[in-house]
Amino acid sequence: MTRARQEGGFTLVETMIALAILAIGLGMMLRSTASNIFAAQRAQMMTSAVNLARGKMYDLEETLVTDGFPEMDQTDEGTFSEEGWPLISWKSEIVKIELPDMSTLQGMGGQEGAESATGAPAAPAGGGLLGGMLGGVGGTDPNSMAGAGIMGTYYTLISDVLKDAIRKVSLTVTYDVAGDHESFVVTCYFTDPGAIARKIPGVGGAAGGEGEEGGGEEGGGTPNPNPNPNPNPNPNPTPNPRGGTGETR
Repeated sequence: MTRARQEGGFTLVETMIALAILAIGLGMMLRSTASNIFAAQRAQMMTSAVNLARGKMYDLEETLVTDGFPEMDQTDEGTFSEEGWPLISWKSEIVKIELPDMSTLQGMGGQEGAESATGAPAAPAGGGLLGGMLGGVGGTDPNSMAGAGIMGTYYTLISDVLKDAIRKVSLTVTYDVAGDHESFVVTCYFTDPGAIARKIPGVGGAAGGEGEEGGGEEGGGTPNPNPNPNPNPNPNPTPNPRGGTGETR
């Protein structure tokens, strides 16, 4: 009789299960690696785009300071090819700020609620928003109307100055990350201190310059005609005959 020789090994089912576990593990590893690569590339592109946007905003500010604020809205676009990033593009918009007029301000606010308890619309408070700014007096009495008129005059003047002195600059930067387009917007407000002097003649640094030229008249008091008070009438005292130096008594 011959004894059956038994040899150890894996069955087909065990091999298939091991291969399935290996495939699942490799798939998860590849997905994690791809996600890490995408995150690293996205972080690199975002960092570069932010730095380029900061530099471009500085260039726009320098242009506004050198050439002055434009009267009309301006739009420009391009890429950062000169900086070595041709896949990152930018678009800038320089616009004047818009402020509401007096009729819009008077129509804003002034209502205690949209509807009253009975369902009827609530009556607007007199003076609108300006009435509330004047202390909530409201009504149609002459004092409230005069106060609203004065504030309206000042608001028109201030509105013109702000429109001429402020520009809103919006910079949109677009970059590509693994075929996906991403973008962000940076908004800055630049001011021109000289707009007040242009809109209101005589306001600005003229008064300060006159004060410096006028000495103490404009700068802070009457000038002292005697810059050395209580001078010594005898700068060379008489020698003492008994010896030493000093003044005679």
